[in-house]
Amino acid sequence: MGIIKTLIQKQPKIIKNLYYNIIPFRYRYDSLFRETCEFLRDVDTWSFDETKEYQFNELRSLLIYCEKYVPFYGKMFANYEFNSNIQSFEDINKLPFLTKEIIQNNLVDLISTNFNGNKVLFKTSGSTGKRLEFYGEDSIYKKEAAYILHSFKSHDSTLYDKWSIWIRRHSPKNDSDLIVKDYELKRIYMSPFHLNDETIHNYVDIINNTKTNTIVTYPSTAYWLSCLLEKHNLKLYNIKSIHGASEQCLDIWDEKINKVFGFKLKMHYGQVEKVSFLYQSNLSDNYHESLTYSYTEYIDNVIVGTSFHNKVMPFIRYKTNDVVKLLETPNLSLSSPIIVEKINGRVDDMIISENGSRIPSVNFYTVMSKCSEIQMFQIHQKTDKSLMIKLVVTNDFNTNITDNICLEIKKRVGDLSLQFKIVDEIIRDNNTGKFRCVITDLK
Repeated sequence: MGIIKTLIQKQPKIIKNLYYNIIPFRYRYDSLFRETCEFLRDVDTWSFDETKEYQFNELRSLLIYCEKYVPFYGKMFANYEFNSNIQSFEDINKLPFLTKEIIQNNLVDLISTNFNGNKVLFKTSGSTGKRLEFYGEDSIYKKEAAYILHSFKSHDSTLYDKWSIWIRRHSPKNDSDLIVKDYELKRIYMSPFHLNDETIHNYVDIINNTKTNTIVTYPSTAYWLSCLLEKHNLKLYNIKSIHGASEQCLDIWDEKINKVFGFKLKMHYGQVEKVSFLYQSNLSDNYHESLTYSYTEYIDNVIVGTSFHNKVMPFIRYKTNDVVKLLETPNLSLSSPIIVEKINGRVDDMIISENGSRIPSVNFYTVMSKCSEIQMFQIHQKTDKSLMIKLVVTNDFNTNITDNICLEIKKRVGDLSLQFKIVDEIIRDNNTGKFRCVITDLK
């Protein structure tokens, strides 16, 4: 399939689009993606006990693998007199938590000596103030895509084989490029940076004319879209589901979305580190835990995950600092049990652009994540709309980087006044260890 994909990429646009329309995505992407999708369909028919047995076997196999091939864990297991051939889930409690600092200080020793393929570099956004770089392999993307598709299907959302609306991931260079079509993934991208009173009628016309059933966006953008629809008395007649990710959905946002659309936004939760996966389905507004994805612990309501999918650089008992609210009486009758009521992840304000659009904080994480010289950042919008941008930087930082950041931010917010300030630290939340990266004084 790799050869066919290469040949198709060289074809004229009309040939490529015809190919994308005829051949389903699952056959175009990768066999591992297709196999994982089929596996997850089978898992849905398993009992809870069958799924827990699979999870335990995967965990034990991973621990044995790590002891044999990952120097860091070989030394740790010896120091803690830990037997990797565990007899129960509780045995893993003997091991300490893995943190970003430990990974950064032991990067080489955490890489498996049994892996000889091409390593892929992963980077986190730095919402905890500590940007993390680590290694994995390309297969992680394929498996992750299958789990995300499974979460979409659990609440009847469209992904890949039917067209969907994406009000995210699109940063146009000018106003004439607000809408673009991706025929390969069957996505219509609409700029979240230009969603305002002036454009809402055009956005609604386009969405209604496409007759797609699913919107994919950030929770904050779904809320802002709902506000505009209500304000202008507009309707999206064909939309049956909204899928969100990347930030926490506040109760006030959820209530407005439900009021305007007549149904609730559904979410999935994951991390760049790929140590836990949870999602909402039609069965409940609470979160299912994907037991086949990883082994997840909730230590003092903090997510601690051990992933099954990264054999290049395995993470065992990785502490995410994301806080959950657990159900008092979880439903354990399903293969993917419902156990989490709420996930308290990233929560920031929305920046108000020059044209009045509300810009989710996630878009600024995207800008900053590309700059390894920036360790931490905070954007503060004042009442005059100007932006104060605080940066904690490395010794390699220079003014050219500031100029590039300025250009990218202005693409999103328009011609607002920007001021940069290099600081030694940014104050963080005492409870979560995180800090609000985006703050606005505007109502």
